[in-house]
Parts: sequence; C-alpha cells; structure tokens
Amino acid sequence: IKPIFVFDGYQKHPAKQNTRDKRKQTKACAINEALQLENEGDIESAKRKWIQAFEITDEMIEHAKTFLTEQSIEWKQGSYEADQMMATLYKSNTVEAVVTEDSDMIGYGVERIFFKLSWTGEFDLFDLSQVNVTTDFRKTIVKIDALSKEQRTMLCILSGNDYIPNWQHGVGIKKIYNKLLEGFDFAHALERSEEHDEEYK
Repeated sequence: IKPIFVFDGYQKHPAKQNTRDKRKQTKACAINEALQLENEGDIESAKRKWIQAFEITDEMIEHAKTFLTEQSIEWKQGSYEADQMMATLYKSNTVEAVVTEDSDMIGYGVERIFFKLSWTGEFDLFDLSQVNVTTDFRKTIVKIDALSKEQRTMLCILSGNDYIPNWQHGVGIKKIYNKLLEGFDFAHALERSEEHDEEYK
C-alpha cells in the first residue's frame, strides 16, 4: 500500500464562513463545559468535551509534513480543502481509493471510499463496483447504486453541506432520495424556482 496524504490549504473558502463560525462557537462551548465538568469531578465526560474542543494548528500540520517528508511518504496540499484534491487524485487514477471521514467524497464522485478507519485496521467500505451498495446517509438508509452519478451529487447538495444550508426547510434526505428514484429533475426545479418561487414551494 502506497499512501498519499492530502492536507487542507491555508486559504479559507469564503462560502464556508458560516460553518467556520458555528464550529468555532461549538468548540468554545465545549471548552467551557469541559472545565465545568472537571470542577465537578466528572473527568470522563470532561475528556469527551476536550476532544470536541480540540483544534489542529498550523504548527501541527507543518510538523506532520516534515515527518512525512523524512519518511519519504508522499503528501499534497489542496488550494482550499483537501476534498477536491482527493477527488481529483481518484478521478485521474492516481489513487485507487480515498480514506476519509467525510461523506462529501460521494458528492465529488469518488466511488471507492474507506470510512471510519481505526488504528486496528477496521473500516466501513463504500465501493460502487459492488452490487446493492447501501449507506447510512445521515441516519437514512440509501441504496446509493440505484442513483446515477449526477443524482448522487444532487442528493449531497440538496441535503445541505458546509457551503450551503438545506435546500428547503422540511425537505429531508428521505424525501429527496425518493424523488430522485422517481426521476424528478431537481436541477430544472431549482432553475424554475428562481422564477416562480411560490409555485415550487
């Protein structure tokens, strides 16, 4: 196995500012809760909160890059986030699979993904070369190979992501998935909704 590590870029995509602000607020709350739990003597619960508050610094990233270089292990850095770079490496046949915790890779068109890789080598394999591929997509079981590549991307976009909120309040993954199976053209609906917003609500 020849790994290629991919790092986020140092540029921050402006479209993700709201998500960054929310995460910063969540980490700040986790720190306060961790300190309170420590004062109450609940160390185990405090540990979980400290994990939520953990933040990777630029210094840590540079240390990791130096280590990989010293070990002659290849690494790359994206312009913004690592996702686009990993998807490009896969689509150009530079790599055979992507290891990630992020289901956005499905939306980027990656068809072989290792999720939840543990230190003991256990993982969940997402592989569209197999038949009857299902995945627990945000607590909804989705038969992913029943959708075309374009439909999979549309499902990821419409269900909400780090760049945009949910497409429409009250329209969840299950409803979107069923509509896609029925052949509903969301792309056309989105175009029309800009002209006739009330009609498509």
